[in-house]
Amino acid sequence: MNENRSSSALEALRYPNFRYLWFGLLVANTGAWMQIVAQGWLIYDLTGSALYLGSVGLARAIPMLTLSLVGGAVSDRMDRRRLLYVTNILTGCLAFLLGLDIHLGTVQPWHVLLIAFLSSSVLAFDQPTRQALVPSLVPRSVLLNAIALNSITFNGAAVLGPSLAGLLVPLIGLEGNFFINSVGYLAVIYALYRMKLPPYRSRTSEGARPSVLDDIRQGLSYVTRHKVLLALVLSGAGLSFFARSSIVLFPIFAGDVLQAGVKGLGYLMSANGVGTVLGGIILANLKDFRHKGLLVVTAIILQAILLALFGMSTQLWSSLALLTGFGAASILAASTINTLLQLSTGEAMRGRVMSLFTLSMLGMTPLGQMPLGTLADALGPGYAVMVGALCSLGVLLLALSIEPGLRKVP
Repeated sequence: MNENRSSSALEALRYPNFRYLWFGLLVANTGAWMQIVAQGWLIYDLTGSALYLGSVGLARAIPMLTLSLVGGAVSDRMDRRRLLYVTNILTGCLAFLLGLDIHLGTVQPWHVLLIAFLSSSVLAFDQPTRQALVPSLVPRSVLLNAIALNSITFNGAAVLGPSLAGLLVPLIGLEGNFFINSVGYLAVIYALYRMKLPPYRSRTSEGARPSVLDDIRQGLSYVTRHKVLLALVLSGAGLSFFARSSIVLFPIFAGDVLQAGVKGLGYLMSANGVGTVLGGIILANLKDFRHKGLLVVTAIILQAILLALFGMSTQLWSSLALLTGFGAASILAASTINTLLQLSTGEAMRGRVMSLFTLSMLGMTPLGQMPLGTLADALGPGYAVMVGALCSLGVLLLALSIEPGLRKVP
């Protein structure tokens, strides 16, 4: 019986194409999390400003907000695997350039902002494409399990990556983390090479090929016509803008509130990562369960409560425990929103719908970091995250007013 449970939780890994992608992303995401920690510490060390930490978030948010819809439209128009080759090569090169800049001693705050902007521009094409590719790698009945396991690659790396960064910064310097991250993207490139996918066929008619702008309009119209999709995208946007953006303040909590230094920063981010892994494991074991909408609503409420309590904590261990719960609740909400969007969308429209998911989950997080950093400078980091938690609940109420039946979505 235990064996059956174990296999069901890892069911998507039985499919070679998904397995290649999963292991490749696990390696690459570990390096990416090392870079996130190093970048946060670098900019805070260069400027000592919460507002500047928020500015990095803004530099990442602008491409996500302006290019994600374009990335989704392009994803629906071309070979997704080929597009992912390009995005991963570019992201690896940008990480290497920032590491070299630090190594040469020429790094300036605006360099960090520029690299953050360019990396996010590439990510605006990478994320909707990667998300839209997953249903092609596993059967529909295994999609929830695949998305849950996919979340573990990113959030499991959030456990290992920050801890490694905290340990390695004194040994190899900040630049070493960026160099490691640049090499990690080779794992994804190799995974894409090993996949056996059917030959690419254009999803649009060559005789009457619409423009990218027309494709974007069609995608937006599709989502706004379906209130469930609109409520899901809005709920994810509120969660990301007001709650998940709090990660930008972790260097301040670690350095000033908890007096724990760069190692403490690694612990905080790892605790959040442990929670997201636990949430992913729970979701993977649920398989194709009903009441997905109710889970989204419940998880968003729970994460807001835990985040508000974290804002009041002044002890490291209580902060770690609260962030673990927060991470679990936030990934349960995000992964279930992802699944519901994928299940409700056809292949021809999937890239555009997932670009809205990318915009709401990844674009809104860095966008929220700028006002959150400003609020933290004015009121303190604790009050800032408490305000964010309450606002995320407000957006959930708005989503429920648009689609009261969200809680009943199977």
